[in-house]
Amino acid sequence: MVLRTQLTPILDKYDVDVVLQGHDHSYSRSYLLQGDGKTHPTYDANKLADGTFDWDNVIDKSTKQVLPYYPDEKDAKAMAANALFLKGNEAYTITGDKSTKVVNPQGTLYMTANSATGSKFYELTHQQQNFIAYRNQNWQPSYSVLSLDDKTFSISTYSISQDQVSQIDSTFTIEKTVNRTPAVTTAATGNTAKDTASTSKTTTPKTGDANDLTGTGALAALAVLGLAAAGVATLKEKKGKLAK
Repeated sequence: MVLRTQLTPILDKYDVDVVLQGHDHSYSRSYLLQGDGKTHPTYDANKLADGTFDWDNVIDKSTKQVLPYYPDEKDAKAMAANALFLKGNEAYTITGDKSTKVVNPQGTLYMTANSATGSKFYELTHQQQNFIAYRNQNWQPSYSVLSLDDKTFSISTYSISQDQVSQIDSTFTIEKTVNRTPAVTTAATGNTAKDTASTSKTTTPKTGDANDLTGTGALAALAVLGLAAAGVATLKEKKGKLAK
């Protein structure tokens, strides 16, 4: 949450479709979310006098106010400071509904994986957050399978119990029918003596543009897969050299 107000505008700017996260040891899938376009506080991890991290508090970088993560319910001042921190983090708007198949969506899907090894699990919070579409904690190891081609991205999550596999959430699919290429700068030069100045124009296709129905979605995911493939090839090459 310390970085939420800072990351959300960046993810919107670069039109990120899916954010995959771990560490929380419980499963959750959000609605499609976008930043609300408002100005919000910028937070940072608070530090103690000796320079070490203060794991119980966060600091507002502009006001220098220290705000507690876990206030004592009997401490009215701490409770008010925590409420201020939570309010400042409401930096998003829900752009989608509970649909699990979307076409040219606005917003970003956030998914948090549970424990894949089964070595550690976290309890779900008492109240489900308003930005969460589905969450699960069945105390069993789980994993997600990503499938993608030039027009669709889908993710399915499964749980393993006593060597039996079961799907714990509906498959979520994003379909693209619009051009999703990065920003392109074009330059034009005048053809006459009076018109010699060059002009440039930068255009950034956004989700929902109807031009060039070529479907170039999931570019980042494809890049990651390409790096993975390159890594595997390098390992094979090294193993071959060692064998020789």
